[in-house]
Amino acid sequence: MEESQHPPVVVDSMTIVAPSPHHLPLECSVKWTATQERSINHEFPFIDLHLETPEDYVSRIYLQHLWLPESLMPLRFLVLSLLRVTSDPQPSAQTPAPHCLIHLLHPLLLTPRACSQKYQTHVSQVLADDSSGSSDVEESMMWYALKFEKMDDDQGRHAKGDHHVLDGKWKNDWLERMERREVLIQILLHFLLLSLPGVPTPNQTDSPPASPRKRKRHQRDDVLPSTAVLEEQLEFLMDKLSMWQLMSSLDEPGRPGAPLPNSKGKQKAVDERDWMQVFCEDLVERL
Repeated sequence: MEESQHPPVVVDSMTIVAPSPHHLPLECSVKWTATQERSINHEFPFIDLHLETPEDYVSRIYLQHLWLPESLMPLRFLVLSLLRVTSDPQPSAQTPAPHCLIHLLHPLLLTPRACSQKYQTHVSQVLADDSSGSSDVEESMMWYALKFEKMDDDQGRHAKGDHHVLDGKWKNDWLERMERREVLIQILLHFLLLSLPGVPTPNQTDSPPASPRKRKRHQRDDVLPSTAVLEEQLEFLMDKLSMWQLMSSLDEPGRPGAPLPNSKGKQKAVDERDWMQVFCEDLVERL
């Protein structure tokens, strides 16, 4: 549910964020006391939502779905939330312009290798440095989510009397889980881009040969990926999911959601699909 009753946010005369069909009043009818104001948690990095641009909105939706738990930000709402960003049609335009989301989503795209490097190298180093005071928005979001997730985990271990679980193992499990969620989100973003009008074709992204010096000066990161590149990266991302699925089936043969070894008929589990089948059938196929 989006929390704003404000009119559509406009970054220019073309791109807007349409108002949400659901509204949650933000005005408090009872004034907070000074003590209550001081006790309010101000660590959440997204406060002034009425000031955000469509670019800020897309970044916030991505980060919230990535770092906050599935119970708060289900992935099934990711694409619907992003599609609120639209272009104001121009009567004078003779040909339809490319969808504005193409440029807004481009900075968020990651390859499978970049996903691994992000969590196994960069995020792992940020955790080791304990740079919780960083001004980076994504790092602030990470620390905000991590604080409460770690708190819940510590409470669970305290209730079980397990005070000696290595933080290293918890961190590695968490990094692996976050990398997997990143890959799921990247798959949805790639599918969304491929469905939008105006994504460049391979012929449109071809350019004349340039000297090595010019190629270094003009990085390919500034070029919108073509449909062929998006499809190729999507295939690599799906291959990564398949590898995780295979490894999970080998490591945890009796995991929840897997078919019971000796079950028959009505005695079978309610949902025998594994997590990858649930993702593909419940999210990807419904795009």
